[in-house]
Amino acid sequence: MLLTLTCGLAVLGCPLFAEFLPDPQEVTDNLGEFVEIRLGTSFSTQDTLFIQFENKEELAFTAIAAPRLLLHRDTSQCISSEWLDCRPLVFPALPNSKASFWNLRSPNCVDSAEIPVPKAGRSFQRYGAEKDNWVLTTPTPGEANSEYESGIKDCAISIKQAVYQEKRWRVQFLLSKCDSSLLKVSFLPLLYRSILDVKELFIRDSLWVSQNNESSSLWLKAELPPDESPRNNRIDTLLFLLETAPLYLTEVHHCPEEPVPEWVEVYSRVSRALPLSGLGFGKRGLVPALPSDSIYPYESIVFTKDTAAFLQAVQIPGISVRRAPLGYLKNVEDSLFLTYKEAVLDFTFWNKEKGINCPNGFNPSTGRIENTPGFQGKKNLSNNEVVSAPFTFKINTRVVSKSLDENSLRVLIQSEGEVLIELLSGKGALLWQKRNEAFSNAWIHIPLKNKGFLGPNFIRFSAGHYEKMVGVVLRP
Repeated sequence: MLLTLTCGLAVLGCPLFAEFLPDPQEVTDNLGEFVEIRLGTSFSTQDTLFIQFENKEELAFTAIAAPRLLLHRDTSQCISSEWLDCRPLVFPALPNSKASFWNLRSPNCVDSAEIPVPKAGRSFQRYGAEKDNWVLTTPTPGEANSEYESGIKDCAISIKQAVYQEKRWRVQFLLSKCDSSLLKVSFLPLLYRSILDVKELFIRDSLWVSQNNESSSLWLKAELPPDESPRNNRIDTLLFLLETAPLYLTEVHHCPEEPVPEWVEVYSRVSRALPLSGLGFGKRGLVPALPSDSIYPYESIVFTKDTAAFLQAVQIPGISVRRAPLGYLKNVEDSLFLTYKEAVLDFTFWNKEKGINCPNGFNPSTGRIENTPGFQGKKNLSNNEVVSAPFTFKINTRVVSKSLDENSLRVLIQSEGEVLIELLSGKGALLWQKRNEAFSNAWIHIPLKNKGFLGPNFIRFSAGHYEKMVGVVLRP
């Protein structure tokens, strides 16, 4: 589909319409419509830009302080910067079922665009700086599209290869679209919350970077300085060996008994919270999530298409349930991928030979029938390895006498991350708490005599969503 464009002085120095999204798909029109204008080198902050939609009133825009102007229905989704000026889109609703016409003018330039009938979820993107060609593509509001636009300031970073040697990862980064740049690289070992390895380096063409600390699984981030096309400025991915994937499938219920909807369970075996944005199920789609949404250390999350129906049918308090695009899980034979962006974290399949008959679900690691949503059994790995705990502890006694001065309660915790220690009454009331730092090797005094009640009490140790509880007795 082509967009017919009539443009006077349509050169790189003049303001030009760059992108239109008349019919957003993920949100309603009154939240997602936008119009993007590329200002050009001849336009200054003192100039006024006039924009007209069809035969409606022409609107004036002044003090535009960036090379790109984005008119958006929902300005909360647009952040102004040195590269982008965000303004509200105050024109009437853009047509979804008919063509529309736009005009703009500045002191020395004019531009116009006739938009054909839109396609839901696709934007009209200008192709080239001086061409009248337009293409339908994925919307990129507020960002230069380096695939179609020319003459933009853009650097791109990618990974050429990653190698695991001598218990450390080495990554070769590849720079494109520019000659050189600064590069900030962060290695975050997933099993050690207290360790952060950050490097700022100069890259020209390509560069090998190695992590300082031993770790078979890590969260890798790399970032270039901001430019007109920020989408290719960042890398955010996971590096791991097959046997140390940070997240994996622990239950699949492809044909549960009515009215329970289809669901799967995912478990995090690492000591860092990982963002849910980017987590998905292969071609079935990504998990809907905000940037602040996470799966926490040692947490189990149930994913289903209908969270309300699942919670109403299962009614187990305290479990974490999220909506996910699972599609239709076939009863007889099907497969399921767990992915984080481009990385495949886990994979499972089922068929008649598996021997899992409906309405049963199963644990992909063990192949056994299982139905414990939100909770983990003692063994979840295919080789029957016990799921590793994030900490171990020792306690010097389980019985303390309040009248004996030399009799006290102490614990020793060995952990590569922070552990919360809590003293609870026999009824579960919190009496005292303390945080034990990572790699601490000191015995900690528990004030059972002063804070506890005569009779049974409890000590609870927790790291993320993993916890252990032991009973202790305080005698007179």
